[in-house]
Amino acid sequence: MALFDPLRVRPLESQKAFDLPGGGKRWVQHAQGMFATLVNGAVLYQEGQHQGPMPGRALRSGEPIN
Repeated sequence: MALFDPLRVRPLESQKAFDLPGGGKRWVQHAQGMFATLVNGAVLYQEGQHQGPMPGRALRSGEPIN
């Protein structure tokens, strides 16, 4: 679930992050006006900062969602 202010939410400038295996790059897009992101009832991000829990899991193609 994403908690945000609909009057303030907007994308910020995208940035390169070199945090993939082997120093690979990816583009990161943050946003203004986002308060929190919750996954499985746990606060994952609050005010743009990761809060520690990792309650979700990656979904793979063809894998059941159970």
